[in-house]
Amino acid sequence: MRIQHIICILIGCAISNIATGTDLRERTGKTVKRDNVVSTNVTIHTVSSISIGNILKGTFLESRHIIVAADQGHTIPEDTFAERLEKVVVLPIRCCGSKTYDYRKYICCGGNVLRKSSSYYRCCGSKTYDYRKYICCGGNVLRNSSSYYRCCGSKTYDYRTYICCGGNILRKSSSYYRCCGSRTYDSRRYICCNSYVLRKSSSYYRCCGSKTYDYRKYICCGGNISRKSSSYYRCCGSKTYDYRKYICCGGNILRNSSSYYRCCGSKTYDYRTYICCGGNISRKSSSYYRCCGSKTYDYRTYICCGGNVLRNSSSNYRCCGSRAYDSKKNICCGGNILRNSSSSYRCCGLKTYDSRNYTCC
Repeated sequence: MRIQHIICILIGCAISNIATGTDLRERTGKTVKRDNVVSTNVTIHTVSSISIGNILKGTFLESRHIIVAADQGHTIPEDTFAERLEKVVVLPIRCCGSKTYDYRKYICCGGNVLRKSSSYYRCCGSKTYDYRKYICCGGNVLRNSSSYYRCCGSKTYDYRTYICCGGNILRKSSSYYRCCGSRTYDSRRYICCNSYVLRKSSSYYRCCGSKTYDYRKYICCGGNISRKSSSYYRCCGSKTYDYRKYICCGGNILRNSSSYYRCCGSKTYDYRTYICCGGNISRKSSSYYRCCGSKTYDYRTYICCGGNVLRNSSSNYRCCGSRAYDSKKNICCGGNILRNSSSSYRCCGLKTYDSRNYTCC
């Protein structure tokens, strides 16, 4: 059933059935009342073109403001509102800088609104191209002769037979070839360490700076290769330690007296009874204690905003910079606390707007 210039705004209503074939064309701009529409009415306003199939078996929509709109000739399938109207199409408006555009017919490239001939158009800088036939490399639109073509700077290459290394397109003898700076190497026999191609004696070799080592027997710490006595050895700066017995805090190796010990700067503490805030170790009275900068607070009764510990009067309290506000009554826009007239209000810079009727660009 085609309906010209229709938009339905359903406000907190339970719809048991708007039956198949209901002629809404006669209801345009009026309030529709039915025996099985509960709590409120369905109001139809003139906005855009839509084709509606059937709206069936709706369930209660708690205080929802749902704007229904669609492409020219689009059909909304038979479905339930219980699925949160996932298949309903919203108004096709997008932002391009400070301008708006219809994304079905136009595309925004580099702040410019350009007409697109099909859904296959993409942006290449401030230009458009059909990605089925062309490829965008370094801001240049180039002919894409094959699906195997890739970009190397502003040029294209076939990645099956070539490789791009440092902006240079080089032939590769096999799929094992890799880049090392602007050169290629066979990764089965060699390893690249700091742009140096070095021979590796086994698959266990790794890089340590511009040198290689066998990671099963050695460990690389701060560019130094040291023998490790067991698999429990770790790095602490350029030194090694056994993490079962020690802990590394701020470059210092300290005795680890318990598995509950953690680092706080260059010191250790038991996290069950203490808390580390900004490098300070403080006793915590309960598990509800948290950090606010270098201070502690109980998050059940307080809130931390911008380093300030403030009284939390309600579970609806949120932070707006260094202040707290009730999110049920107010909205925070750019550090300003403003009155929130409706749940559909959003921020646009330092101002608020009704997202049902406006968009922010």
